Amino acid sequence: MPYDTLLVESAGHVATIVLNRPDKRNSINTQMIADLQSALDAIEQTHARVVILTGAGSSFCAGMDLAMLQAIARQSPSENQEDSRRIAKLFRRVWSYSKPMIAAVNGHALAGGCGLATLCDFTIAVPEAKFGYTEVKIGFLPAIVSVFLTRQIGEKRTRDLLLTGRLVEAAEFKDLGLVNEIVPADRLMTRVQELAEVLIAVSRLAFPARSDSLPPQLPPASTPIWNARSSRTPACATLPTSRKASPASSRNVSPSGKTTRTIPRTKLSRSSSSGVISKRDSRIGRLLPAAFVNEVSLCVSTTCLLVSIADY
Repeated sequence: MPYDTLLVESAGHVATIVLNRPDKRNSINTQMIADLQSALDAIEQTHARVVILTGAGSSFCAGMDLAMLQAIARQSPSENQEDSRRIAKLFRRVWSYSKPMIAAVNGHALAGGCGLATLCDFTIAVPEAKFGYTEVKIGFLPAIVSVFLTRQIGEKRTRDLLLTGRLVEAAEFKDLGLVNEIVPADRLMTRVQELAEVLIAVSRLAFPARSDSLPPQLPPASTPIWNARSSRTPACATLPTSRKASPASSRNVSPSGKTTRTIPRTKLSRSSSSGVISKRDSRIGRLLPAAFVNEVSLCVSTTCLLVSIADY
């Protein structure tokens, strides 16, 4: 099946997706998002067991297309929210794809392109490649990718990358754990094919449908997870302690004579009309890590609402 923004090739048990907008440094537009979803759906129905993602020309992916970013200023909040859902759905698809995915980063991977590169199961890059979540430099905050990135490298490092928007060498990204290997450009596809062969040689039983095995919520275990039955209603948030929560706050005297306080569970709610998470208890700061509360505010303020990632 031909695609407007991709080249898709199959050889044996390996499928290769090439982001094919070299004149635009393979930047992501609405059509590319749709093409990637369709290509991944189609490959899932084939005998391919490994998927390689790379870029045409000298760049891997420069992030969102400039014209698409300029259009955001003219869109309504509901249209911006729909754009956020589309990119969230794509990121979740790559993150939880049922076949191993290898990113062959042949050049710069910036903003959303950096997200695509690092959400694959394996990321192999050339030494010249640079990475960065540069959205902050043009007035955007990468709220959606922050959920995945925090899980991968932790809160402190995530804040460094997202709030500074700095460009990072491949070697530093490897030290952060976001790149698996760095190989010369003339050996990139050879090394990627070698890794693909290793993965193909492994029993198929080793690769279950990971979308079913992943937790429904993406932030680290230190944050509350979404209720498994409904991603729109977060589960009760509790302190990491063995004390039992009671309907109301209470003080107890332990055998050692120390006074301890039991803090009640507190729920979050989401407005059905706006999709915005709200606090139902002023004590929420005691129960949730500050990064999670900040992340919610971040998503709301940029209209990049993480309202349905777990649904996808």
